[in-house]
Amino acid sequence: MLRTFLGTLGSAAGILWYASSAASSAPDLSSTTPGAGASSCRGQECEQLLPSGYKFGVDEEVTPSEKTSSEIKSKAKNLLTKVGMGTRAPRWVSAPPADFTQTERPAEERGVNPCWAPDPGFGDYGAWDHSPSIGQMLVPEKLEFDADGKVPVMFHFHGHEPARKEWVQAVNSGVLVALDLGINSGPYLKKFERPETFAALVNSVEKALTKRAGENVEIGKIGVSSWSAGYGAVQRVLEGPLASRVDAVILLDGLHTSFTNTEGARLTMAPFVRFAQRAAAGETFMHVSHSSILPPGYASTTETANYLIWQVGGEPEERSPRPKDPMGLKLIRGYDEANFHVEGYTGNGKLDHCAQLGVYREVLRKHVADRWALSRVD
Repeated sequence: MLRTFLGTLGSAAGILWYASSAASSAPDLSSTTPGAGASSCRGQECEQLLPSGYKFGVDEEVTPSEKTSSEIKSKAKNLLTKVGMGTRAPRWVSAPPADFTQTERPAEERGVNPCWAPDPGFGDYGAWDHSPSIGQMLVPEKLEFDADGKVPVMFHFHGHEPARKEWVQAVNSGVLVALDLGINSGPYLKKFERPETFAALVNSVEKALTKRAGENVEIGKIGVSSWSAGYGAVQRVLEGPLASRVDAVILLDGLHTSFTNTEGARLTMAPFVRFAQRAAAGETFMHVSHSSILPPGYASTTETANYLIWQVGGEPEERSPRPKDPMGLKLIRGYDEANFHVEGYTGNGKLDHCAQLGVYREVLRKHVADRWALSRVD
């Protein structure tokens, strides 16, 4: 049975809980504009994520976004020069997760409840600093500057407490700014619809860091990460004027498209495609992880990840579970091209969705730490 994943994150206490409900038909979003919000179920027991966009299926016409040949690897160049208007996505792009992936391991078998992960504290960071214009930030006790005399900052959307738990176990330098705006993509899309909102947030972080350090502080490399519905904010950032300053994008089981709104989908997917192509060309860094959840009425994160892989000229590869797979996840597929990486895991339950946050720590340690010259936690 297809599930609707519903939940909310208590911002103050960091308490995550979910409810699910059955759905028998896909919502009609054909009249929805890109960035549409969510509709509520009855009472507090459910709030459904209704993403903007379109499911890229084998029977639908899809056009890869326009990119100049100099911006992507030769493999992607060949793909994008051979296809034109009306080109259809290969069948594997819209293939749903396989039947064998539709399981959920209990917390006892995992050795941890991913939705209630143990709290490691703040490590080498102090308490949350609420100086930014939105959300809060973690600043190391000793602020470290990069080779250009600037400070790298990661902006994380959705799940600030779970993100903090992973961040402090991965690195002990660099700044994390994190915020929660609701339980679906709508509030994130709406909040950052105006480009000046993210610009003001960046500016407020610089001012707060300058005040703390007692000297002028400039933000250097910018990263944007999200879990679940937080992808809506990432979309807006990548659509805006500061997109050129973004060095890293991390999507943790987020990025959905609906079944009906074709033009909305192209607009939704376009900024992610552009960034994926830049990462595949070695210019930036992008990591996309997904569960095997089959949501009702809109495309899964498996399908949207497939689409990104297709757009850089690749195909996903089979992978085997690893001992280090976090929180009981089991790796089954992946793709790597330069600095563009995709990892797919089994699991169709709420614990699998929460467990995707555990991927954050590995990505920070394995990729971002070296790229940004951050000190790792031993």
